[in-house]
Amino acid sequence: MTGELPSWFIIASAFSYLCARVLDEMDGKQARRTGNSSPLGLLIDHGCDTYTAGFMSMIMMKIVQLDNFYICLTLMFTSFATFYLNMLEEYYVGEFILQIGNLSTDGSLMLFITFLVTGILGNNFWLVTVSINGTDIMLKELYFYIYFPVQVVVLTSLTLQTVNKCKEDRGQAQLRGGRKFELGPFVNQIVWVIMTPLIYFFVYYRVPEIDRTPRFDFTFLLHFLLIFVHITNMIIFAHITHSEYSPLNKIFVWNTTALIINALF
Repeated sequence: MTGELPSWFIIASAFSYLCARVLDEMDGKQARRTGNSSPLGLLIDHGCDTYTAGFMSMIMMKIVQLDNFYICLTLMFTSFATFYLNMLEEYYVGEFILQIGNLSTDGSLMLFITFLVTGILGNNFWLVTVSINGTDIMLKELYFYIYFPVQVVVLTSLTLQTVNKCKEDRGQAQLRGGRKFELGPFVNQIVWVIMTPLIYFFVYYRVPEIDRTPRFDFTFLLHFLLIFVHITNMIIFAHITHSEYSPLNKIFVWNTTALIINALF
């Protein structure tokens, strides 16, 4: 994920992403206003958003020149986890309402600003080394060390918020098409999602035969993206069809097994 990028590309990416976010905020409201909203529209809208979350994370890694796979995978996971919890809340509550200061919409502004500043200064800016308490650290690594604790706090808060909202709104949620909240299935839905990056970390760092070339790193990230796209779209599909959702299924097992086999052989 290293290498210098032309400023015009980074600035174009910034404004393209901003336009995409603005239109994404408007399309659902317009569909409801004109009476054209549908379950299929919901599936396509949120389904495309899951791909966007992954690919924008990859573009972000390239722009700031992240070359630490551990950091790259962690950034992708926190991005996916935020969207996953939002979809899980919609599954239980029956509606998708984002509060002020959320990462899905308001957090996109920070991504736009990062892209824009990088385009102006050049992405080699992130290779600058600063000294903190006598320790030299690159700006790209400092960015992660600030970003990650904030994301952990946000994800923990979002999980607790989802649980509390589901408990307080049980009656109304079912009227809106939500599901009955039970702590056991909810924990299962969270635990298996957390297990996914842990399996990746284990395979990547514990298997000595693994090919750790940049191309293979990208394959790992892309595979990780597709697994999260699949399980997130499963939530959306379960919501619009009023069926039960569980992340542990044959496709999840096959994907994980294929990853390990691919790493070993």
